[in-house]
Amino acid sequence: MTRTSVIIPVRGLYGGKSRLASVLNADERAVLIGAMAKQVIDAVARAGIADSIIVVSREADLLPRLGTSGIRTELVHQPVHSAGLNAAIDLGRRDALRRKADRVLVLSADLPLLTATSIGCLAGDRVPADVTLVTDRAGVGTNALMLRGEAAIERFPFHFGQDSRRLHREAAADLATSYSERCVQEIAHDLDTPDDWAMLSREKRQDLLTPLSSPHLPSFGAIGIDPVAVLERA
Repeated sequence: MTRTSVIIPVRGLYGGKSRLASVLNADERAVLIGAMAKQVIDAVARAGIADSIIVVSREADLLPRLGTSGIRTELVHQPVHSAGLNAAIDLGRRDALRRKADRVLVLSADLPLLTATSIGCLAGDRVPADVTLVTDRAGVGTNALMLRGEAAIERFPFHFGQDSRRLHREAAADLATSYSERCVQEIAHDLDTPDDWAMLSREKRQDLLTPLSSPHLPSFGAIGIDPVAVLERA
């Protein structure tokens, strides 16, 4: 029986998505980051493919702030001395290995169109490779990476960031592991720039700017911002 761990790195609510600063201020971006992270966690839980959902963050209290108490999720704290996205994913990998996972799925936390169906489609590949990559819309980045088998899970080097598609493809070749790429629209659309934001429907943007139920998460109500006014401005 396959044991699957899903790793979702979330640096923190504040300080991220700086390229959206021209359309959303810091508090608005914090709400957006939280909403997207919770949506990704919810989609993984609904897909039913994960034995463990591992969220890696610098914020030790992130999960209660997101309001994920009803979902079986574990937070791995990323210490200050272990900075960066790839270091965070490595921490998640260690936890997955401790759980004896034989399949690991790394998912970006900023996928506003992600659904349980798209995750199930990726995980249910009938001819699985040791390494399966889902690109971003530009075809140069990596929005999801699935590793199968002991060798890939233990040894595959993470290169999330600039030109990661090429670097991950080369890493798979260096390890002589089987490799495949998938283009899944709901996974390919990440949210980093004003253009990414503008491509979303008005309804989706308003949904992402609606305060979550958790009283610990920054909300527009708490900081006196009207989501509709934000949409008009953006």
